[in-house]
Amino acid sequence: MPLAPVDNKGTQLLYEDSGPLDGIPYTTMVIVHGSGYHSAIFHKMLPFAAQNQLRMVFVNRRDYPGSTPESEEELKAIAPGATRESQSEFIATKGIELAGLLSWFIKTQGVPPVQTVDGKVKGGLVLVMWSSSNTALFGLLSHLDMVPEDVRSTVGPYLRTCFHYDGPQWSSGFSKEDPYKVPFRDPSRSIEERTELLVNWLSGYYPHPDVASRSLEGLTNDIITESPDRTPTLKRMTPEEVEGVSCTAALSGIDWYHRIVPQELYNEHMRKALFDEDMAAIWPHVKVKYVHGSQSLPEMVACLWDTEKVHGDIHAANGPLSGRTVEFHFIEGVNHYAHWDMPERFTSTLVELM
Repeated sequence: MPLAPVDNKGTQLLYEDSGPLDGIPYTTMVIVHGSGYHSAIFHKMLPFAAQNQLRMVFVNRRDYPGSTPESEEELKAIAPGATRESQSEFIATKGIELAGLLSWFIKTQGVPPVQTVDGKVKGGLVLVMWSSSNTALFGLLSHLDMVPEDVRSTVGPYLRTCFHYDGPQWSSGFSKEDPYKVPFRDPSRSIEERTELLVNWLSGYYPHPDVASRSLEGLTNDIITESPDRTPTLKRMTPEEVEGVSCTAALSGIDWYHRIVPQELYNEHMRKALFDEDMAAIWPHVKVKYVHGSQSLPEMVACLWDTEKVHGDIHAANGPLSGRTVEFHFIEGVNHYAHWDMPERFTSTLVELM
């Protein structure tokens, strides 16, 4: 698969491209994976790209197959003992590298410009960040003044929307694990038991009684077990399918480093990315839209709630024009793997919202 240069240091990101659509002002949708899975996790969306006038581009983050690994020297910037400023710059750099990919793709791969056709906006780029990759999204949007001017001026006219797709609380600095049971971390259980619990916890369907309540009473820690099409996603995947989309080595590498960063830093990035007027003045037309599964993990549901509350509080205090345009959407009946279990519906929902 092809490689995209993203900076002047030789850094490259591997990507998969569904290809341009002839004679159609298509939109280019760039999708980035979270922790433990590489870009093949999105393959089930490919059959629905052309019918939705989309060119899909799946990107592998660094330390994932094909992309430039993080060097030991680079990881020192985020490792235990590193300064807060160093950790912040490292995370911002992950977002800036992604902007570099978008800039290169626009310059070399013939991305149609944003245009209005029959009253509908077409063309340009939308960015979909799944799960923990939203640390890079907020790293980028909170440090747009650090993006090279050439990259910023190239990407700005093309980028329309950034989707925050089912991100966890911790990646926004909202982590409150105590209210939610995380049984696979129980050291008294065997490895086999903990693995089973992890599969259920991560990919189960949670029949939350009331996601509109915005309260813990509206959530459940129990998953659906009786409905065959609502059993945990990872249990319905074959061993070959799981192996074909997984990269467990990254969990003890770059993803471990991301998890040990202080929550306060992620919260600071999120607030600056969404609500800082100076940052919003750069690419002011770019919207951030939360799309979370109504039956996803409690932490993912609560992340949307928490951000929505901050959004409301800041706008109440400072006025409705404080920062970037942000929207909040639940997709009914989907879990953390909407792109795998319901790819057609998930794709069309993104198209409707973008």
